[in-house]
Amino acid sequence: SFAMQHNNNVGIDLSTKLLQPYITPENMHITAHVADILCQHWPQNDGEVLGLLKIITDAVQRGSYRMLDACESLCFSRYLSYRRLGKVESSIHWLLRGVECASKLGVDDEEDDIRSDVTRSMCYRQLTRLCVDMCSELLQALLKLKNSSTTKEDASVLFNVIKQTKKAQDVIGDDEIVDLVVLDPSISLFVHVTDIGWNILQRNDKAA
Repeated sequence: SFAMQHNNNVGIDLSTKLLQPYITPENMHITAHVADILCQHWPQNDGEVLGLLKIITDAVQRGSYRMLDACESLCFSRYLSYRRLGKVESSIHWLLRGVECASKLGVDDEEDDIRSDVTRSMCYRQLTRLCVDMCSELLQALLKLKNSSTTKEDASVLFNVIKQTKKAQDVIGDDEIVDLVVLDPSISLFVHVTDIGWNILQRNDKAA
């Protein structure tokens, strides 16, 4: 009935809350049913995802891979929404939230400081791919700057690319789970290349 009234998000939130006590690794039927619904859901805002994550994270901590898939799917949907809008900082934030969910698999935060392996996480893999893409874009822009025929347009492109990658670097560096991702070779390379580009930009500003 909620779907017919175009309030599908309300129905999903309510049904998930009602079924929360039964969403456990042992109760595979209900857990799989809820996970399938959430994996097909396209949330409309950040608050909706945060509310759903609050409900189902307990099942992830208790070892439910199906609910982890649901958590990552919700976070990935927000990543895609922001990516399509060109908001790289917000898109990275939601990939990190997905990685954070993966780190909680089978881990009781109140009793154990050990984090689950996150390298198999869908959001983790997308984050490393995104960092490689941004790194490649920045290197290409820097290469054009070394060309004697560099135009003002090329310099403007480089300026925008460096500013964007610096913002992305800050989002990763300031996040509470930075220690889980920063040692990845792709992300580490992205950080170093961004630092180089930022230093070049500052040196050119001083020389101007």
